[in-house]
Parts: sequence; C-alpha cells; structure tokens
Amino acid sequence: MRTRHTRNGWGYTVHNWVANYTENKEEAEVCRLQDFGIKLFKPEGGDLMEQKNTNKMDKEPIRGLIYGASGTGKTTVAATMPSPGFVDTDKGMLSLKGKDIPYFDISQDVPVMRWLNINKAVDTFAKDPTIKTIVLDSLTTASECAMTSVQVTNKTFGKAPTLQDWGHQIAKLKELIFKLIALPKHIIVIAHEKYDKDELSGRVWCGPLVTGKLAQQLGIYFDEMYRAEVTAGKIQEFKLLMRATSVYTAKSRLAGKNHNGNYYPANFKEIIK
Repeated sequence: MRTRHTRNGWGYTVHNWVANYTENKEEAEVCRLQDFGIKLFKPEGGDLMEQKNTNKMDKEPIRGLIYGASGTGKTTVAATMPSPGFVDTDKGMLSLKGKDIPYFDISQDVPVMRWLNINKAVDTFAKDPTIKTIVLDSLTTASECAMTSVQVTNKTFGKAPTLQDWGHQIAKLKELIFKLIALPKHIIVIAHEKYDKDELSGRVWCGPLVTGKLAQQLGIYFDEMYRAEVTAGKIQEFKLLMRATSVYTAKSRLAGKNHNGNYYPANFKEIIK
C-alpha cells in the first residue's frame, strides 16, 4: 500500500512500513526526510537497517563511476561488467555494435519525457534477473534531462534556470543515484569530464561533468571512481586511473587486492577477477 502526500510543492511516497517508524524521535527522522523529496528504499526481505559482516564484502556489488573525455573507452569498459544493461542518454552505443547487449535509447525520446524514461529504464533493469549490471551512460546528459523535467514542472522551461531549478535538479539527480546504489546489482555510472581552475591559487583540477557542487560530492556515493584515459600514437592503450593525483579525482577500494600502481586495465574482468 502506498499513500501519496504533497507538502509545500514537494511530492513524496510514504510506504506503510515507513509510516510505522514514527514512535520515537530517531525513527521520526525517516518520515521527516520525506518532506525533502527523499525516497527511502526498504532492502528486499529486511528492515530499514540490515547488519552485515566484513568477511562477506567480496559479495557486495560494485558501485562505480567512470569519467573522461570523449573517445577514452568509457562505454566499452563498462560493457565488460557482468551481464550489463545500458540506459543510454548519450546515443553512444555504436561502439558496442554486435555485442548483444540490451539497452534503452533515451536520447531518441521527446526531451520532456527523457527523465521519466530514464527512471523507467532503471526500474525495468532492476526487475530483470538476467541483468547483473546497470550502466547509466551518462550522468552528464541525464543531468540535462533532469533540468528539463524540473523546468517543465516549475513552468520556467525555455528560460534561464532559477536557483530553485538548480536545487530541484540536484535533488532529482541524488534521488536517482540513491535508487541505483540501493539495488542489489552492480552499478556503473559514466560521465564526461570538466576542468576547473581556482583563480586565487591557480590550481587546476578535473572531475566528472555534472551540475555545480554535486561533482565534488560524487565520490561519497561510489566505491570506485576512475578516470578513463587513452595513450596517443599508432597503438592506443586504454586504461583507468584509479588513484587521485593533484589534478584528477580517482579512488578505488579494490586497490591492493589484485593490483599495484596507479592504473587498472580497461577491462572489469581483469579488475574484479
């Protein structure tokens, strides 16, 4: 049973299991979060909290983000994950032609429907037992879809986004990320890259291309964060930077398990073997 509520323009869904968590102050926080448009997901067969054990962490799904310039092999390396299904907002599946990989081509949809269809595609793959990995390709263009959805709702479509529009867009993107990483499947999110410069210090750094401060927060949500790179020359070598430098954002919790150095091969079959 689901009950639909609206408060101050925010819509949220309260499940019957959430409604029961209001008998003390700590549990009341669960419902308070709903006031901010944050949907909570109950783990399958469990309660809001589930005790885990570090001895079983190898069985945890991978939640990774790969960013980089166009042509650095992001889509191709994501396809090396187990049984992937792609949510394609970039119209970038040509590199996987003939690979027998299921995908939804969101890029061909009417712009005002793309955000809704991104979520529908994720939900469809979430229910499909043959899909072991969900790939969002890419978060960069998905953020544009989120903004279109927000501006249509806020009746500002066709105009410069307002501060309220930006805030609602980030809320939508976070909700999608939370939904993805809560699933019992591998998750790979792809993004384009962006260089920034601090005008005071002159420092230059590079990270995923998404809206505003969200780019700096993405590392919180993903265990693996790689920058895709390719060497120049007649023989190209594709690789994944998995350790941060003074310029590039990267990290890996798999580092040290089977690999040394700063790079992984551009093949998840080698990374997670």
